[in-house]
Amino acid sequence: MKNTIEVLVIIAIVAVIGFMVVVCDGSPDPTPDPDTYTDEQKEVTTTGRLTITGLSAYNGKKISASGSTSERNEGEIWIALEARQTAKNGYYYINGNLDNVSTGEQVYGSITGGGVTLSVFRQTINTYSNNQFESYAGSEQNVEFSVVILEGATSNDPSTNIAWGKVTVNFTNGVGSGVFVLSN
Repeated sequence: MKNTIEVLVIIAIVAVIGFMVVVCDGSPDPTPDPDTYTDEQKEVTTTGRLTITGLSAYNGKKISASGSTSERNEGEIWIALEARQTAKNGYYYINGNLDNVSTGEQVYGSITGGGVTLSVFRQTINTYSNNQFESYAGSEQNVEFSVVILEGATSNDPSTNIAWGKVTVNFTNGVGSGVFVLSN
């Protein structure tokens, strides 16, 4: 009788181990956890500076300027120059791994004393969605910037745009200046 109980105990232990091997075969869970998406904004530093004068009629208003260089790459990529007070890039992650970087928050400059000095950022624009701000230190000449003067802090509401114009700039090591010309 004692031998029979020992045999039954051994059979039970083998059955439990066998069941565990079948159930826990080491394969991944058939229903993985959903992806986790996170993002963050990081301020971009730049040596680029643009001083715009001829703005005394717009003291206290906000300003934004955009230009482009003649630099091209296979017709798909071009270089924009964006002049803002500050700019950030947005970093987007899936499960903690960097998935994409693109332009993020931008703060427009404030006009005081008839002028403004803005930071200039280089932005590579392509057919892929990976556009981002970078430091600008170039020496392009005769770069025409489109200038928007705003009542509010953003251009999302076109009714806040109160004046448009341009400024032509010659840069040396990322630094340039020009006089605002109002568009008719």
